[in-house]
Amino acid sequence: MAPKKWKTAQPISLRDSMERCLKNGKFQHNLSVQRLADLMGVSSHYSIYKWVESGRLPASLIIPFERACDANFVTTYLIHATGKMAVDIPVGNWSEIHEFNRLQVIFADALGLLVRYYDEQSIGAEEAQSALMEVMESLAWHRENLAKSKAPELDFESENPR
Repeated sequence: MAPKKWKTAQPISLRDSMERCLKNGKFQHNLSVQRLADLMGVSSHYSIYKWVESGRLPASLIIPFERACDANFVTTYLIHATGKMAVDIPVGNWSEIHEFNRLQVIFADALGLLVRYYDEQSIGAEEAQSALMEVMESLAWHRENLAKSKAPELDFESENPR
């Protein structure tokens, strides 16, 4: 997919979130829908196509679907649709400088979209809301990471533990 923000933009529907999961599986891990069906334990890959088309993924298959695709867009959409925020659980490790640069970039982008919405209304409210949600979730993650920095947990997923 050509747009560079397809992984960070917030999904706007259940169908969109499922399509983003499939794209992540394809682009990050070169997984076909047939292979995803095998990883999920689904007998026919046509079922996945049917669920994506209708936007009706069975609740018992949300976690296997996201694990197979290595993305959590469906869960994130469901959380945001109920007016809540999704924050990855930090382990309390020291942050790298590139994390602060990323935070500054997403904050500036969100602020720019907010100004464009109120001044020119050249963008939709959903786009500005999506950017603001990303900023709030990133700030909440850093807040919790600071709270855990005195007694950090073991980070089994990190490639470069300190």
